[in-house]
Formats: sequence, C-alpha cells, structure tokens
Amino acid sequence: MDESLGNVYVIIVVLIWAVIWGCITKKINQDKGYEGGFAWGFWLGLIGLIVVLCKSDNRSSDDSEYSEEPKKISDADEILKFKKLLDEEAITQEEYDIKKMQILGLDDSEYSEEPKKISDADEILKFKKLLDEGAITQEEYDIKKMQLLGL
Repeated sequence: MDESLGNVYVIIVVLIWAVIWGCITKKINQDKGYEGGFAWGFWLGLIGLIVVLCKSDNRSSDDSEYSEEPKKISDADEILKFKKLLDEEAITQEEYDIKKMQILGLDDSEYSEEPKKISDADEILKFKKLLDEGAITQEEYDIKKMQLLGL
C-alpha cells in the first residue's frame, strides 16, 4: 500500500513539473508571436524550452505593444501638471493661463494634436475634475466637453 502511494506522489510531482515547463514554453512562444507551445515544454521539458527559445521572432513590426511611439498625455493630465507647477510657484498665473488656453485649443497657437489614446468619456471626467478643483472655468469646461462630444 505504501509503495503505491509513493508512486502516486511521484506521478503527481512529474505532472506538476511538466505543467510548469509547458506554461513557461507557452508564454515564451506567445511572446515571440506564435500560437501554443505548451506541448513542447510539457513533453520535452528543458529541451522544449530550448527549441522555443531558438525560434525566430514572428511578431509583425507594427504590433502596438512593441511600437516605440510615446503614449499621449491627456489634455486634462497636461493641465493638472501645469496647475501643480503654478501651485509650487514654478510658473506665473499668466504663464499657466496661456498654457491652459493652448492645451484646450482656445487660442491660435500651434498645439500638436496627436491621435487619441484616451476615450472621450474619460477625458470629460478628467475635465470635470479640473473644474471641481478650480483649475478651469465652467465656460472652458463646457467648450472642451462640446469639442469632445463633437457638438
């Protein structure tokens, strides 16, 4: 009876070990742009891992996760950054107002518009927070909300 119980423990340990190798090889395989990979690690262990590691990268060059273009800071976050600088007296009220107008698009200066990466609803919520904190006026909030809603 004790011998059979020992055999069961050995089988369980071997299966757990095989599942761990399978999960590792699957993750590496998927990170390289391939499907699957679990069986390599499950059945072959270290050899399967070596095989998966030797595979070339199959990802396309336009995968967004690996693109080198920086993520856009939202307008609301940008205004909060300048509000903090104003509160720390690093910039004057006039400089803050000018920058805020540029960010909100309420003046004629060139403010670079990058593609949106944040939903309009999230932007409206951030601008509402700015309004509640007194960083922007009700009129500025209404204008930006209309712009975001496309009205």
